[in-house]
Order: sequence, then C-alpha cells, then structure tokens
Amino acid sequence: MTRAFRAVAITAAVLCSLSVASSASAQPTPPATDSPITDSPITDSPIADSPIAGTLARAVEKAVASGADSPDAITGAVGLPPTGRGSLRFDDQGRLSVTVTFERRPDTALLDEVGRTAEIVSVQDLTSSVTAWVDPGRLEALRALEGVRAVTPVVQPVTIPVPAPVVEDTPSTQRSVAEKSCRAFPSGADEPLHTKEARTDFAVDGTGVTIGILSDSYDAWPGAETTPEDDIEAGLLPGPGNPCGYETPVTVLSDITTEEGGHDEGRAMAQLVHGIAPGARIVFYTAWRSSQDMAKGIVALADAGADVIVDDIGWSEEPLYQQGWISTAITEVQSRGVAYYTSAGNGSVIGEEGTKGAGRQINGWRTPQYRPMACPSWVQAPEDFTSYDCLDFDPSAAQDATDTVTFPAATTGDLVAQWGDPVFGLTTTLIPQFYVDDELVSEAYIDGITPTVYTTAPEGVPAGDVDVVVVRDTSSGTTTTPAFSMAFWDTSLSEIEYDRSVGADVVGLTSVGHPADGSGIGVAAVFSLEPGVPEPFTSAGDTTVLFEPVRYVDGQPVVSPAYPEPLRVMGPQIASVDGIRTSFFAQRIPQLDDNWYFFGTSAAAPTAAAVHALAREYAPQKSADEISRAAFATAGALKNPTASTVTDQQLFGAGLIDAQALLTALPARPVTDLRATALSSTAIAVSWVNAEGCTGSEVQVLSGTDVLAAASLDAGVDATTFRDLPAGTTLTVAVTARGASEDSPVARVTVDTPPAPGPSPTPSPTASPTASPTASPTASPTATATATPIPVPLGDDRLAQTGADRSSAVALGGSAALLLALGAGLLVRRRTLARRSR
Repeated sequence: MTRAFRAVAITAAVLCSLSVASSASAQPTPPATDSPITDSPITDSPIADSPIAGTLARAVEKAVASGADSPDAITGAVGLPPTGRGSLRFDDQGRLSVTVTFERRPDTALLDEVGRTAEIVSVQDLTSSVTAWVDPGRLEALRALEGVRAVTPVVQPVTIPVPAPVVEDTPSTQRSVAEKSCRAFPSGADEPLHTKEARTDFAVDGTGVTIGILSDSYDAWPGAETTPEDDIEAGLLPGPGNPCGYETPVTVLSDITTEEGGHDEGRAMAQLVHGIAPGARIVFYTAWRSSQDMAKGIVALADAGADVIVDDIGWSEEPLYQQGWISTAITEVQSRGVAYYTSAGNGSVIGEEGTKGAGRQINGWRTPQYRPMACPSWVQAPEDFTSYDCLDFDPSAAQDATDTVTFPAATTGDLVAQWGDPVFGLTTTLIPQFYVDDELVSEAYIDGITPTVYTTAPEGVPAGDVDVVVVRDTSSGTTTTPAFSMAFWDTSLSEIEYDRSVGADVVGLTSVGHPADGSGIGVAAVFSLEPGVPEPFTSAGDTTVLFEPVRYVDGQPVVSPAYPEPLRVMGPQIASVDGIRTSFFAQRIPQLDDNWYFFGTSAAAPTAAAVHALAREYAPQKSADEISRAAFATAGALKNPTASTVTDQQLFGAGLIDAQALLTALPARPVTDLRATALSSTAIAVSWVNAEGCTGSEVQVLSGTDVLAAASLDAGVDATTFRDLPAGTTLTVAVTARGASEDSPVARVTVDTPPAPGPSPTPSPTASPTASPTASPTASPTATATATPIPVPLGDDRLAQTGADRSSAVALGGSAALLLALGAGLLVRRRTLARRSR
C-alpha cells in the first residue's frame, strides 16, 4: 500500500491539546510538593501587579467606548477572527463570555455582586474564578469590582486541522462492509491495536471501569448527521436499546449550548472508546467554556468515578514553562489513582520537497534566553509600549529581527507563544507580530495573568513570505531576558527561515500546555491503515519546566518560585491510532468509502485510554502508573521519518500501544469461585474458575504456614483432589493463576477435615452378620494430589480434562460415593460451561 499526504481544507475542525507529557517511570517530573491547589500555608511570593496595557479586555473596552455595539463590530475593532479558533465568544443576546479571576476565593457576597453585573455560568473553586456572560458595555464595571483581579474574554479553544490522507489501496478490513455483529460497523482500531484479540483472549470489555471524556460538546451540534440516540441504536454508543446489550447510557455532567459552537467531538471520542471497551461506563464534561472550567471538569469526572480520563482540548493561555491550573487538576486526580491521557497535538510541519527544510520538522522555535536588539524602523509596536526592543533570531554574532515564513496559500497564520515568567508573576511582555512588505497585518493580546500570547492575522495574509517579529515592552524599564517559545497553530506553512537547531536554539518542538509539562500522558497519532509510521502532524516535544506548579493559598493565587534546576520533560509518551470510522465526525474520505473518519491525535488519545480501561479491568490490583509503565514497555516499534530533527522519544514516546501485549504482561487474573470440600477425614476436593489468559495454576494445601501438599496444573485444569491429609484439621487452600509474565494474586479458602472415625461398634444380636469395614488409619502428614478426571454422568464427555481425581470417592463407599461423584461432576460441569460461555 502506498500513501501520500496533501494539505486539504476540511469542514470539521479537529480539536487537540498540544503535545507532550512525561511519566514518572520514564522521564523526570517536578518533585513532589504539597497539593498544587492547596489551602496549606506556603512561602510563595504574592501576586505581582500585572500589566493591563495590551490586554484583550482593555481592547474590548476601547472598542465599546468607540461605538462598537455588536459582536461583529467588537470583533472587527479588536482585530480577531469572527469565528473559529482565536475568536471571541458571544451568546445569542450579544453577551461576551469571560473568565473572572478573584484576588482570593470569593464568598457569597462577592459572587452575588458579580451576579448583578454578569450571569455566572460556572464557579471554579479550584482556581478562585468564575465563567460568566457579560454585556460588553459592562465589562469595565465588572473589572472594577473590589476583589476582582482580572476579567479575561474567553478566546475560542485551539483547533488544528489535519490533512486528510490520500489512500490508494485500502485493506478490506477498513472498508464499510459491516461485520455480522450487533454494531453497524467494526472499530478500525481493533486490528492495529490488537484490541479484539485482547477482548477475546482475556475476556475483557472494560466492564467495571469508568472513562471520563473532556472535549467540546456531546450533543450540541445541530449539523451532526446522527444523534446520540441514532448512535445507540447502531451499537456505536451504550444506552437503552443498544443491540449489543450495553445499556448503561453516557453520563453527561456538563455540556454547552448550540450557540457556543461545539461540533460534538466528545461524542465521536465516546464512539471510539466504546468500540474498544464496550463494557466501560462513559462520563462526559465539556472543556469548551474556559480553561478554568476545564480544570474543574477534570476533578468533577474523578468525583463521578472516572478511573481513566482523556481530553483533546488545548487553550492558548496554557503556559509552557510551568504547570498551569489544568495540569494541577490532572495531578490532583492522579493522586487518587486516575489515569490521564491527552492528545499530543497536531502542530508538527515537515518541510516540503524542494525547500531547504525538506523532510525536517520546521515548526516550533525556542530559545532559552531572549536576545534583545534594536527593532527595524518599520516595526509598529503596540500603542501602550512607550519603549521597546526586538528579539534577535540569529544565533550567530550577526543580528536578525525577523524570522521569515512562507505560506503557499492565503491564511491567518495563527501563532502561539510563551515566555519564561511564572503565572500571576509577569515581569515583561513579548508580542509576536506579522509583517507583509513591512506592513503590520496581525493582532495579539495578553491576558495579564499568564505568560502567553496568541497572534493572528484576522484579514489574512497572502500566499508568500511573512516576516515574524517579536517585540518586548521595556516601558517599565524591564531588562529581563526570559526563555521564549513560539509555534504556528496554522500548519499550512511550507518553509521558515530559521529551520534548524543551532546552539541553544531548538527547532521542531510544538508541544505546549498540559500534555507538555509532565502531567498527563501525551498520545501521538499513527494512521490505522499504516501503523508503522507516526502521522506527520503529531506534535513533538521536549519541554523545560522552570517554575513550580500554579498554587493557591486560602483561595488566593500566589507566584510560584523557580525550581533550583530546570526540569526536562520528554514526550509524547506513547502512540495510538487515528483514522477510525464514526457515524458523523470529522472527515469524509472518498478513497475509503465516503464515510466519516476521525483523524488527529484527538482520535488517538481516546483509543489509548480505552486500551488502558481493558487493562484496568483485567488487573484491577495494579495502579494506573503500573499499567502505564507496562503499556510503555510493551508498545510496538515505530519508524521515525524525521530522525534528523527529533528523536523517537520526542516524536512518539515508547511506540504504538498494543492491547494484547499489554494484558499479557500484566499479572494473570485471580481465580474465582474457589471451593474446597472434605471428601473424608483425609481427602479434600478443590475446584475454581480460571480467568481467560492464564497459563496454568499452582495449588497448595497448608496447615498454618506449613505446606502439606502442592500441585502444578496445566491451563484448562480447574479442579483437583488431595489425599493423605491430616484428619480433624483446619486447612487453607491457596490457588495462584500463572500468567505469561506475572502470576496472579493468591486466592484462598479454608476447609475442615473431620476427625478420623473410631472403632466400629459391636453389632447387636439383630444386626447383619457382615461387619462394617475397618476404619482407615490416620492419614500420613505427607499428602498426595492427583489430577485425574472426576467421574461424570454417562455420556457427558465435555469434562474429560477437568483435572479432578476420580479416586477421591473410593473412601466413601457404596451409594454415598456415587452421589458424591455425581454431585462433583455436575459442579465441575456447571463451572466449565460457565467458563466457556464467557
């Protein structure tokens, strides 16, 4: 099969968080501290006075003061896109969505005061903030309330389209021909991830595991071709009427309204999860309202019982050099034993053939220290900058204030940048700008809280060259030279001037936010039809964390100190597959069958989370971190097509997650329904039910801590007898299932052998002249075990290999032996049939 990629316009945006996380087992993570969001006293610095010059809130206020009285007018005045990524969010009443951050945790009186100015949608206790709708004309009044630190307009979360593949030869397993099953169509992840084999060989389907999903919406897109009810009827989601019998519906804790712009990507993620782990319970929380509300949702999902959580949302205000509030919420739920997966991002760009960056990762530029130089005369700094300088991109002794980027077609050129200040402690402001023929064509605003900035060209830039300039505000006399990072979230660029890592400047890393800072498990994407090579858009990562996590003391945000030494976090940590069919999302692929297919790391993350759910069901005694480490250790190999630019670890972590290999590496499941019955004063019968996937059993009979007898049995044997045991003794039977890599936890049951019978009584004169048999002598302390079949009813040959001892009934004699043998045979028959029915 051959496959090529080309950039194409797609109608459905693919949401994603932007790459990479580390694991405690594989990469260094920030050292353990008190809970990142805590009320305990700590010695951090108080909040620095943040600049409001150049903030988006100030720009909206100025637009309203200048006469802008509608969403379109305000959007045009501040220079942001009218819709989509980077746009402001308005409701049907023309109110603006904002996040209100307080000086400390708000009391009822302050919330009431805010409520008289704006409509509160969500209260986020974790971050001392609320999300609200406010009339743009009352924005300044809201910001002026006592106790309010900042009011930040919500900017649409990041959406990064991914190119649709050109598939010239399609394996029949991926076409739309439905299997003879209860589902409308099979999961395309089953074959490359070996999930179907895992479900069959280990008898798992996710039952007993809850998966939480965070995305844009679940049931809020009027343009979707199907509804949740349609998906349930097709066997693609659980709920009443599901033809496969999975009738526990998805629990929706929070969803957005139709006006808030979601495309039900969360429902598509749920379909992918259900295709792999159909028995798992699914819970959804929208991550679309604000980054603070997303942090709240993470904890809410854990409170609702989630064992595994997965998200695919990235916010432009997430810091790179510090764990922000989303990451601290992730850390909180991980401390409860929850596994957290997140999409690594779709930000990588490989240079086109014929350019100097051909075959290399060219998106993403970072330097550990801002290098100041005088700005070119044509630079137009923001009006609030009374003095300023520019970043020198040239790592040599020469200087260059521009990094020239080439776009093959007209675009908006969206770019996200971060610098090395702590959240709530900004000491400087850095603003990237776009220039075409020395004319400024971009707008950019900060929020005054996080060291992040989103730059876009609302009117677009033409095909050709665009000069990127980074301006530093020196109006307050600042001379700080922080680390700086920028990456285009418009991945249509074809060439960039500084496209190679030189010295301390690094090119090719596009990971930002919570997948990049050591909190969750970042998941790279691999096309399901070509599972040996990562998708070219998967964000690569290698992050330097400079500051301790964001913290709050008594609800008051504080400035976190720097670590004594910077921490390096690698990722993504693992890869999974995308290009999985859904009922309505996100791209139609005519080369396949013109059905809907879900591409991007947003599709890969839920498939990885579902594999974790299968492992969690199979080995519930293992922690989330232990299962993750096993997944890393058993991942399949991948080829790195850009090894000259980024390492395997930076691009796809451990490799492609493999459900079959993962479950094989975990301990065997404990045996169930273990029973032991005294057959006589010196013999016992033992039976149990083996779990699927075990390779045999180890059985011991103990008196106290002394092992009296032991047997090593093959796979398929689930009953045996032990003879020559001591009479009148309480015995413990211990059974361990052998696994391919690790044995199961031990199952135990106790049984009492009756006392040895005394001498036979003297027959009365009227008794039969045939004396009773002489009693057996007391059993030897050295017991024996056999593994021959228990007698079964005539004609039933299905129990011929159960492994129980036919001779166990001899000591009983007469009709009692026959009844016991029949009963034992029926018991084993019931167990065998029950086992096979699974």
